[in-house]
Amino acid sequence: IKGTFQRESEEFTGELLKHGKRLFVPEIEEGKEKRQFVIHTEEAAKEIIAELQKEGQIEIAKASGVERDRKPEPPFITTTLQQAGINTCGLTAAETMKIAQSLYEKGFITYMRTDATTIADSAVKAAREYIEQEYTEEYLPKKPPSYKTKVKNAQEAHECIRPTEITRDHRNAEIKALQPKEKKLYGEIWKRFLASQMTPAKMKVTTVDIQVGDYTFRAKGRQLLFDGWLKLYPKKSGEDQLLPELNEGDQLQCSEYLPKQHFTKPPPRYTEASLVKTLEGYGIGRPSTYASIIDNIKRRGYVSLQKRKFHAEKVGERLVEHLQQVFEDQWFNYEFTAHMEAELDRVAGGDADWNELVIKFDKTLLDKLPEQAVSMSTDKKCEKCGGDLIYRSGKFGGFFGCQAYPKCKFTMRA
Repeated sequence: IKGTFQRESEEFTGELLKHGKRLFVPEIEEGKEKRQFVIHTEEAAKEIIAELQKEGQIEIAKASGVERDRKPEPPFITTTLQQAGINTCGLTAAETMKIAQSLYEKGFITYMRTDATTIADSAVKAAREYIEQEYTEEYLPKKPPSYKTKVKNAQEAHECIRPTEITRDHRNAEIKALQPKEKKLYGEIWKRFLASQMTPAKMKVTTVDIQVGDYTFRAKGRQLLFDGWLKLYPKKSGEDQLLPELNEGDQLQCSEYLPKQHFTKPPPRYTEASLVKTLEGYGIGRPSTYASIIDNIKRRGYVSLQKRKFHAEKVGERLVEHLQQVFEDQWFNYEFTAHMEAELDRVAGGDADWNELVIKFDKTLLDKLPEQAVSMSTDKKCEKCGGDLIYRSGKFGGFFGCQAYPKCKFTMRA
């Protein structure tokens, strides 16, 4: 149950925490029946709401807050730029890289294929001069912030993605002349880089317990004490509810109580942005390959995008089944790809022999295939020549085609 509380004209929400000393939980743990309770039905929730509405006094039972610094986010690397392009600019990963390539070729940004967050000294100096000129001294840290690369198997041959000239801001004639999508993506790069060189934001993270009769609600949120880098590049946090100044004993009003049903949810479907983040987290591929990976699985019909979320298609599911049958877990797992990236890095660094690596892989592959090679064929037979039918994908979805194609062009719907 959620409550919408008010103090004077300021409004915020809190969730039901406990009844007396019994905690509200989605499901009671074994042995804790006396310390926990569950609202099983909508009728039970309505009964509790009726009780709450009869209570005349609502007050703050406890209020605690901790001041914290929220440090700036590092400047963009390829993966984070792609995520911002998707989430903030409404682009695809491929579009983001295409526009970034155009900005790079026009000399507006540094190289856009990088997984390093390092910054040239001259760029740091220019950013600090800009901040000092455009903002008060509170926004300029005494020492320039530095950032460590967190990407697995990172290749740090390039700088971060940043503007080549920080003075090319939104007022600049050259920036105004860019295409709308270029201007939007450049603006993100410019703001992210400059914000990375500003002071941390200061906020008070607050937890408030609200007493309504025998029921206790809890509200969590934050109070922004100093905006710092958020002045330029505002971002939501996990505790994005803004709370007014609240103290123990303060009297509140409640405008409504609403029942909230809990369901066990499956993991969310991937979006382009979350898939890029996951690939990066597992150390799979390189930043420059993520856009092409996503483009390939869409173009080949393995997945489709519905409301910006990936859904597996039949041909994709069939391909996964086929690969799992052939390779089991030997290569068809996250660790294999990341391990291969590391091995190739060792070759590039002179710590491993290229021929030995390839020969070992080739031998393992040849040993594996004769034992478990499985075609995409089915138990269906071609009605024209009697050959095996193979599952294929086409312009209009999946279908079965003769293995003897192009000699035999028989097809049937899947």
